Amino acid sequence: MSTRQLSIAHRRQASLSSSAVPAASTTPVASATPRASSATAPTLLASLALLILMAPAARAADCADYQDYQHWIVSAETPGNVQDVAVANGLTYVADGTSGMRIVDFSDVSQPVTLGVTTVGGDATRIVVTGDYAYLCVDPAGLVVVDVSDPALPSVVTQIPTPATARGLDIADNRLAVTASEAGFLLYDIATPTSPSLLGSVDTPGVAQAVKLDGDLAYVTDDSAGLQILDLTNPGAPVIIGNQAGIGFTHAVTVAGSIAYVTAFDTGLYLIDVSNPTAPSVLGLAPLPGEGEMFGVEVWTDFAYVATNTAHLQTIDCSDPANPILVASVGTPGGAHNVTLDGDLAYIADQQYGVAVLFVASSNLVQTLGSVDTATWALHLVATATTAFVADLHGGLQIADVTDPMAPSILGGFPLPGETADVEVNGNLAYVANSSRGLQIVDIANPTVPQAVGSVAIPGIAKSIERSGSLVFVAADWGGLHTVDVSNPAAPVVIGGTALPGYAVGLLVRDGLGYIAARQAGVHIVDLSDPSDPQLIATVDTPGEAWDLDFQGDYLVVADDGEGIQVIDVSNPVASAIVAHVHTRGQCFALCITDGFAYACQSARGLQVIDLADPTHPLTVGGAELLSGGSGITTNGEVVLVSVGPFGVEVAPIECAVTTDAPAHAGLDLRGGPDAHPNPFVDRTTIGFRLDAPSTAVLSVHDIQGRRVRELVTSGLAAGTHSVAWDGADDSGRPVAPGVYYLRLQTDAGAAAGRLVKIR
Repeated sequence: MSTRQLSIAHRRQASLSSSAVPAASTTPVASATPRASSATAPTLLASLALLILMAPAARAADCADYQDYQHWIVSAETPGNVQDVAVANGLTYVADGTSGMRIVDFSDVSQPVTLGVTTVGGDATRIVVTGDYAYLCVDPAGLVVVDVSDPALPSVVTQIPTPATARGLDIADNRLAVTASEAGFLLYDIATPTSPSLLGSVDTPGVAQAVKLDGDLAYVTDDSAGLQILDLTNPGAPVIIGNQAGIGFTHAVTVAGSIAYVTAFDTGLYLIDVSNPTAPSVLGLAPLPGEGEMFGVEVWTDFAYVATNTAHLQTIDCSDPANPILVASVGTPGGAHNVTLDGDLAYIADQQYGVAVLFVASSNLVQTLGSVDTATWALHLVATATTAFVADLHGGLQIADVTDPMAPSILGGFPLPGETADVEVNGNLAYVANSSRGLQIVDIANPTVPQAVGSVAIPGIAKSIERSGSLVFVAADWGGLHTVDVSNPAAPVVIGGTALPGYAVGLLVRDGLGYIAARQAGVHIVDLSDPSDPQLIATVDTPGEAWDLDFQGDYLVVADDGEGIQVIDVSNPVASAIVAHVHTRGQCFALCITDGFAYACQSARGLQVIDLADPTHPLTVGGAELLSGGSGITTNGEVVLVSVGPFGVEVAPIECAVTTDAPAHAGLDLRGGPDAHPNPFVDRTTIGFRLDAPSTAVLSVHDIQGRRVRELVTSGLAAGTHSVAWDGADDSGRPVAPGVYYLRLQTDAGAAAGRLVKIR
């Protein structure tokens, strides 16, 4: 039985003591595949997997544990234009522009659920939550208070007009501060939450934007007037006691210790010494030129997180306040307008794309390894351990040496007229899809000087090809599907075909069936038992436009444009159905699968890595920033190769998937069920496992130092499936802190282990 070690939960790097999970060995992967693997999926359906640690492991030489790095996880789209988010009571509260306020449950971070919505009489732009009440800036209504005691039925309880547009707010104790544009600063008493009463106000020299309360001081960004510091000792008469001018048009502010962190339009993040609030002084500047509006900033330990309107979360190392340094930049689908931190997660107000959630426990990003330019515009590609074959839009076939992933180089090329869309390689022959030649066969025995072998015209526009024995199948856009006999490569012959609805642009062949991505027509399944007369037997309509596809066991995984990734159960081809969906950061045009991980490239310059151990519950585990949006992707077992359009081919590390082979009598297996979720979890999760024979069993939870936190099971158990819930508490009943934890299952037959994450 073969299983693999999964790090399903987002985690920090950890080293375990001898009482915890043993470390895996790191021998290189021995073989490579020219196209993504279609191996049968491991029998794992649980969010929280258990690993059998019985034999040596294998992992790629150039690999990354993607989930250990900062990355985008998911976006929850909303009908409005999200301006701000707040996290409280284990829920996320969203200021959704003209659509009002909504409450979203991210307990299962991969599948957010909207619980309740209310209109607020205008454009909701800022939100803070305390207890059972949310306070919002609403244009033109002013200050609006919403009762959120029942998340399913939030309701407006009061509305207070402000003298000018309310732009920012903050709460401390029973005081609510509001910035009101040209009207300056307002301070309210909210001891009675449903009836805020104005305590005092003060005009500011500029246009008041954002506010942060800190004891008896308020810090106000005042647009062109810089930063104003207010003394609230007498709340009935706030007074400006300090000012930091000359820092441009200020937007957002937060305070940590004696430093104020202030963003300035198209300039960056200022660190300002406020130890003497009457005489603030600039300590340092982290330049962010070209970022335009920066309406959100949060600070945790030595790092500042800035939301910028260019759709990025910028992470700045402020450990040296005189020299803050940008260390990470992660894109979001929309225009990042604000940011809120909660544990290891950052919640981004992502405007027209809703709420984006990022993992920020690490300040590091996965680094790509190298890149090589191609003739014009790289599209689809395949690769062996040493060589990549690239369909280059106007450059024909390009061949690159990828022996050194840090320094790939072009070996040779075969120019073609028209547009080249796809390539397949078998032995010394490359099969190329080209709009002018149809199917072009090229001898690549000498990759520095490829030679023409034969070609055949294809009705339509050749977009994707699959070789099966002596046949090549061609997806031909509006021309449908065609079968070509290539038994004589010098004289290929079209022997059959069929028209198909839509535009056939992606193709896979398996077990006598063709699976065709046909853009807006979805996915077609075609019977190829008679290659001269293919028959359409089923169609699955996807919500987006199907561009590319690959297999994970009996599941077809589809790149579905703006609708992300769809997972289709094709175990019964004539009754195929979508069973799962994965959000992607941008439009998804290409993907590949190997070792149970999907690698998807998308329009938002991103590589996304998805764990498909349980295809019905896929989970994004990480990603990497690329030079450009991706249009083709493959792995060779050692690295991931992505076609990045005008920048050629970029090489990224493969996920550090670990494979172990346990003896058949091990007595342990992996078991799944709908109650094995969520992971990450907030306050409760359920662990499932199966015993092939009766056994004593000890199931325990350990922290990252290997110390036992909780013993969940210690008894003799019958053969079969078992499950146990963990409430997130230790053996003394005390709730454990958010973070990474490890499971260990010991039975008569051996040991198994897994990871999980507790959030909030």
